[in-house]
Order: sequence, then structure tokens, then C-alpha cells
Amino acid sequence: MRRAMGAAASGVSMVLLLSCGSGSGIEGIDTAGAQARAERAADELAGTLISRLTDALHDEGAVPALTVCSEVAQELTSEIGEEHGLAIRRTSLRTRNPLNAPDPYERRWLEQEEARFGANPELHPTPTTVIVETPSGGWELRYVRPLFLAELCVQCHGAPERLAEGIPEALARLYPEDRATGFAPGDLRGVISVRVPLGE
Repeated sequence: MRRAMGAAASGVSMVLLLSCGSGSGIEGIDTAGAQARAERAADELAGTLISRLTDALHDEGAVPALTVCSEVAQELTSEIGEEHGLAIRRTSLRTRNPLNAPDPYERRWLEQEEARFGANPELHPTPTTVIVETPSGGWELRYVRPLFLAELCVQCHGAPERLAEGIPEALARLYPEDRATGFAPGDLRGVISVRVPLGE
């Protein structure tokens, strides 16, 4: 998807569009390489979390699998970010963990895409990449990849009648401010958001 958010939405002084794989962007900076790093990190995070959650669901059940999110996901996300030399996170308009609340750019992207997707389900959100000039005068690549709810995930994120046994009680204990239920398969659940520093 080729789309740039306004400067007010991103909270930075400038937003430039980067075409996927074009190598264009800022002279002297390998923006295509930065995008590739962002995509690899997003692939690793998504794949690893899905694998661990699926294994926990199949081997132990929904309630133990919930601990993967509460105890493992944040640590794993930080490790992958450090490994790739960037900042990576999962966020949503309806968060489970308050630490995952969206920043202004992420919120604007999610609100825009959720409204567009809700009005026309054929307009599936797709990954977006922009380059922004930061307030300190540096450059940063921002990559956002949408996450859609899988059928497996309704056990912990679905409508109340579809939640697995013990999940409501576990959510009340682990996430008393949880807002991440009521989803149906195929819904836009949130995004993986990646920020790659590009230098001054």
C-alpha cells in the first residue's frame, strides 16, 4: 500500500512516501535496506508468537496460552528489536496490555484503516511504509503491518460466548483493563509497528 499520513498524525515535521523495494527515499541512506530489516523483524515476531501460542493452545489449553502473552510476548518483542537494531511492537485500538497503547501515528493509521475496512471489507489493509523526519533532525522509517484475527484466536479475543472456559476469569486477573475481546475471525486486530532509525 502506498500511503502517507499527515505530519500532524505522525507527530513529526515531515512524512515522505517510500515505495516498496524502490530504494528511494533520502539521498545517501539505504531506505530499501531499512525496509527489508523492518519486514524481517515483523516476520520473525509474527511467526514466533503464532508458533508459541499455537503450541500452548494445543498442548495446555487457552488459559496457559494466555500466559504466553502476559509473560513472554513483551520480552520476546524486545529481544527481536534489539537483535535487528530497531524498535518493534504490537498495538491496537483495543489493547489488552496497556503497554501496547498506540502512539499518534499508529492510532491514526488504525482509525483510518479500520473505518475504510469496515465500510468495505474488500479493501483489506496492507502494509504501509513511510519515512519521517524526526523532531531532532534525524530520519526514521516506519513500517506498519496489519494483523487479522484468526479462527484460533477467538478463544481469547472473541465474543463473550466464544471465549474458552476460564478465559474471562484469567483476563480479569491478568488484564483488569482488557479491551481486546469481541472480535470475529477476519477482523483487523491491530498491527505490528516497526521503527528503523536512518541517521541524522
